[in-house]
Amino acid sequence: MTIDLFGIGNPIMDILMNISYETFASLGITAGSMNLLQDSSQAKELGSLNPKQVLHSGGSVANTIFMVSQLGLPCAFQGSIGNDELGNEYARLMEQQGIRTYFAKSTKATATSTILITPDGQRTMNTYLGACLDFAPDKMNTQDIAKAKLIYISGYMWDTPKQQEAIKEILVSAKELSIPVAFTLSDIFCVERHKETFRSLIKDYVSLVFCNQEEAASLTDKTTLKEQTSVLTDLCSEVIITQGKAGALLIKEKEEFSQIALSVPKVIDTTGAGDSFAAGYLYGKLTNQTPQACLRLASACASVIIQQIGARFSGDFKQALISYLATI
Repeated sequence: MTIDLFGIGNPIMDILMNISYETFASLGITAGSMNLLQDSSQAKELGSLNPKQVLHSGGSVANTIFMVSQLGLPCAFQGSIGNDELGNEYARLMEQQGIRTYFAKSTKATATSTILITPDGQRTMNTYLGACLDFAPDKMNTQDIAKAKLIYISGYMWDTPKQQEAIKEILVSAKELSIPVAFTLSDIFCVERHKETFRSLIKDYVSLVFCNQEEAASLTDKTTLKEQTSVLTDLCSEVIITQGKAGALLIKEKEEFSQIALSVPKVIDTTGAGDSFAAGYLYGKLTNQTPQACLRLASACASVIIQQIGARFSGDFKQALISYLATI
């Protein structure tokens, strides 16, 4: 059995809805952030803001794994879901794509993320982690992780002691087996919560880091891009910093590569843009493409996905990507 990319993350069912600027302002939350909800009743309250909703299986790492699978590479995903209808549907959608899954079942409800989309396409996530919180070392399948060419994890997996213990065990095992680990910082608030720990994890176990410039500034405590890259490349040999409309910067073995942001007719929804960027880059890396080609693929994947609602492309994503690349 071959597994090119093995992701360990939070399986979350996304509930997407459009919302006006006025309604969003009344909620008192930060645009573009990821907010943790304490119980499922809060998610239901947010869900009542707009009855017109779109459901997608989501979660940052799962989104990336799903897209890499759509591009044709064998992938696997591991996490914890509830023993409920949402959990069963989540598993079905992943397995339907051909992804090998390793789901632990929890007595808690399957996690949800209520994603509020304002008219400018900005998305704000409000996440109830539910069953994800029960992911622990005794729930993992470590045997097949050892067969992976690359492991992918996110900073979101560091919000509970059980998850921390499980991820640390995976990192130690990957290092012993010489399996490279890619790590996404996930969210600036996530970085703020675990800054010192993330620095140590990256230095000791990670070979590739994804972050945006806000996250880079937070992790490094530096204000300029030059200072940020200096600190990050001391921690890790391969660093990617996304810069929104300014494009993206890759530093690999101290050599810099840049990619301008690609144009799209209209931004519909930025949900999953970062996850799609990571998918494109990891696909390029796993298929031995040049650093510049990997960056271009990453940017193109993100550009395709932001022209629709949701982080999962329904249909032939590889063909959609080829068609888009032919226009730029």
